[in-house]
Amino acid sequence: MFSLKCAIDCAGSVLRGSAVVASLSLLLFAGRCAAASDPLPVEVIHFWTSESEARALQVLAKALEQRHGRWIDSPIVGSDAATSVALNRINGGDPPAAMLWELGNRVTALADADMLNDMDSLAAQGRWAAVLSPLVMQHAVFGGHFIAVPVEIHGENWLWFNPQVLREAQVPIPTHWSEFFAVGDKLRAHGVVPLALGGQDWQEVMLFNTVMLDVGGAQLYRDFYIRHDRNAARGAAMQQALETFARLRRYVDPGSPGRSWNQATQMVITGRAAMQIMGDWAKREFTRAGLTAGNGFGCTLAPGSSHNYILAVDGFAFPKTTDPRKRAAQDLLAGIVMDPAVQIAFNQAKGSVPVRRDIAIADLDACGQIGARVMADPGSQLPNPALALDSDGEGAVGDVIARFWFTPAMSPSRAAALLADAIAYQ
Repeated sequence: MFSLKCAIDCAGSVLRGSAVVASLSLLLFAGRCAAASDPLPVEVIHFWTSESEARALQVLAKALEQRHGRWIDSPIVGSDAATSVALNRINGGDPPAAMLWELGNRVTALADADMLNDMDSLAAQGRWAAVLSPLVMQHAVFGGHFIAVPVEIHGENWLWFNPQVLREAQVPIPTHWSEFFAVGDKLRAHGVVPLALGGQDWQEVMLFNTVMLDVGGAQLYRDFYIRHDRNAARGAAMQQALETFARLRRYVDPGSPGRSWNQATQMVITGRAAMQIMGDWAKREFTRAGLTAGNGFGCTLAPGSSHNYILAVDGFAFPKTTDPRKRAAQDLLAGIVMDPAVQIAFNQAKGSVPVRRDIAIADLDACGQIGARVMADPGSQLPNPALALDSDGEGAVGDVIARFWFTPAMSPSRAAALLADAIAYQ
């Protein structure tokens, strides 16, 4: 639709020239005015392809529309595949406006290669440094510049459970992994899979991290992931954690290998399984099924980790571009992501906790409030592997844990030695 100014300008051109010139002028002005009124396209490459993840993205798409933007969805199944596609687009000279990344080594590598636009101006205007936690700031900023805009904080050490299944089997929620085995035996006798697990490396790592945190505490977790202490990696506490982790094999069903995380969540929803260790993105699979916390599903931090929160932080990175419209699209999306109202709506839809510390806890659901209270203490925040290790280290640790999980003959001491080697060059 033409603006009043465009209509006046176009009419004036008609009066000033001949009929042909006026007609041409009218078309030129019409095209210019129509272009000015078009929504600003914002193409986003991402790997959020489950239904609950797609619904959360719709919050951002709707906010863009309200600010005269247009979300162009480019979903890729799997974060590794999405990374590959995004890098190929950048190297080919056709970058998207934005890319969804898990904050950590991958984003830092792009910034180090000078492949990203910074968001310093918006960050200064919005006082982002004042509302982000130190751990999030540590990975959103590189070389003194905001190189990514965090959108949410997920906790990875959550235990999801089916209350009805536990009641019927007459078993409590285990508060430590050492208590899980008696509970698991009763659940197996009751004909239920005690622990739903998808057989993918990252899911096995997530499960192992909760065991390590329970057995060795935050001290062992920090020694391994943050300090890269080889002595701690092959020490007695780590070997005990691996031994406990190995005992969990018999409580997982044979169909685990290759299963996706949301398929494992469905096992808990339907009552085929009693419990699952998964990040809080699983919450939206429960609510999508019409369940609420305390009425159909339960949420608590994993056994032995009630005072710690293993953070995974997703955010948007913005490839360098000389296209002024694409740069404007990047600024538009970045501002929307950090808008307090959008933060609340998005994280309610995603099941995560807002990155802004000035969001009222009462605005979150019951599970989110648990996470926000624990995370309020910066000392309780622990980085997940993507935040703590570089790509090679993260891959090496994942390989060791997966090999150990699928190789019952491997001893805990051997696995501990391999973990020490995996972090040796961090």
